[in-house]
Amino acid sequence: MQDIVIFSHSRTDGAYSSTAFSLAKAVANKNRVFYIEQPLTWKDVITRWNSPAVQNRRLVFTGKIGFYTHSEWPELLTVITLPPFLPVNFLPKGKLYRLINSLNEQLLWKALRAVLRRYRLQHWVFMNVYYPYAGFEFPEDLQPVLKCYYSVDDISQESYTAKHGVAGEKRMATSYDFVLTTSKVLYQKMSAVNPHTYWLPNAADVTLFSRAAVWKLPRPHDMPPSSKPCAIYIGNIDAARNDFALLAKLAAQCSDMNLVLIGPLTSPIEADAVGLHRLPNVFFLGTKPMQDLPAYLQHVQCALIPFLCNTLTKSIYPLKINEYLAAGKPVVTTAFSEDIRSFGEVVELADSHEAFIAAVRRAITTDSPEKASQRMAIAAQNTWEARARQFETIVREFLQQQPNDVS
Repeated sequence: MQDIVIFSHSRTDGAYSSTAFSLAKAVANKNRVFYIEQPLTWKDVITRWNSPAVQNRRLVFTGKIGFYTHSEWPELLTVITLPPFLPVNFLPKGKLYRLINSLNEQLLWKALRAVLRRYRLQHWVFMNVYYPYAGFEFPEDLQPVLKCYYSVDDISQESYTAKHGVAGEKRMATSYDFVLTTSKVLYQKMSAVNPHTYWLPNAADVTLFSRAAVWKLPRPHDMPPSSKPCAIYIGNIDAARNDFALLAKLAAQCSDMNLVLIGPLTSPIEADAVGLHRLPNVFFLGTKPMQDLPAYLQHVQCALIPFLCNTLTKSIYPLKINEYLAAGKPVVTTAFSEDIRSFGEVVELADSHEAFIAAVRRAITTDSPEKASQRMAIAAQNTWEARARQFETIVREFLQQQPNDVS
């Protein structure tokens, strides 16, 4: 058994699936895992005071560090919440940014010392998941046996993360022992920075999502009437990734079908610009708890990944692909990345709006139990438990290479 500390860009109650927390839960089936959530900032506290993300973490506003377990998590998993960070991303590069960022980093070191003291960690592995703003030069009393950086997105393609993240990620990837990536494009990119780079793609909670195929689940109350076939998209509804024009065209040309969108709408202006809200067969259902998603998937006829084809999306291996397949549903997707194209035998790939719309109609009318079984078999190869075993193998091999094996 290995002690592993994960410092992540995502929180346990995020609006959609999280690579970091999903992997953490799987690794914690056999190892002690200490999951440090992305801290709130004081700006978050002030501007989002009534949000669950803030209200659920009020304990740490006094400077305390929160330690949490949950009956639905593995017994070996502990979640740690830090006091809020000072907002720093708005600052330009320079001395003031480095000073304030170092103050934030001290909170991370404080939390690590508390973890080491409370749980008596000695030989521990540190993983930073897509948060290359803190965790660079570890103090002398906080030396992990291995340091790993996990790249889950092209950090250069969104202005907020790119501002300080590009330089931070390069520095972190260069200085850490090894790097993990979720996509093949990210693997190529990070291999140029650190030769010890491994492809560890996203996966799915197959046990959860397969309920859509094997259990009889009640129809969610906010689903549109069942008199029409239904297509669904689950995930962040944003203009950087999603082709809103395609969704509008699909709904307009397929008036005999309903389109359900589940997830946070982070680009409402762009959605309004193409008239998505005005189409009577488009239903924005908001964010849903993960455990509720199989019921929504059971009551649709097709699942969608309507991504744009751009520099950002070509680096994405979407979490939702294996979730959809585990539910046994037909999947229609744009051919946005090498990773998604690798699923070509079980999904419909489209390279134009017209091809996408035709593929949705074809997927709905030609589905069969045999095709559903084939999809579920592919998903069964892409579980978080399988990814956890890959990660454990990499860690074990690195530890065995050290002069004094501490594994």
